[in-house]
Amino acid sequence: MATGKSTLSRALGKRLGYPVVDKDDFSDVLMNQVEGYGPLAYGAMFSVSRSLLEQGFSVICDSPLRGQLGYLNVKRIADETGAELRVIVCTCSDKALWKERLETRTRRPAHVLKTWDDLERYKEQALEDFGYPITAPSIQIDALNSLDENVDAIVAWLRG
Repeated sequence: MATGKSTLSRALGKRLGYPVVDKDDFSDVLMNQVEGYGPLAYGAMFSVSRSLLEQGFSVICDSPLRGQLGYLNVKRIADETGAELRVIVCTCSDKALWKERLETRTRRPAHVLKTWDDLERYKEQALEDFGYPITAPSIQIDALNSLDENVDAIVAWLRG
């Protein structure tokens, strides 16, 4: 959270002309309607992404991809649609900047973590959900770099 995934996804989608499917769009709609909305939000994101891939579009999924099951699902969808899966891991190596970004960002309903303490508690609880191996080609992007630098690096990596 607050590492710039959504900002980067939108900028990359704009640069490449790819649709961006944002899990938080689904979370925003579902969270006040359904208990345990998280898996449904992921399911909706995967379903829309599959549909776009089947139509021949390249797609950017904006999601933290929590849990190995989600990763394996997206990998299966890529295999079944003939798409090439690439993973962009967004980080922020400066803890003070990361904290500031988290605590001052524009809030969406799906942004339930509001403070650094909230994030620390979440990370402890969800640590095992993010420790799985990623076998698809991946690149790590640091929020310390400018948005343009990060988009340029990703485009070069995708085309390289």
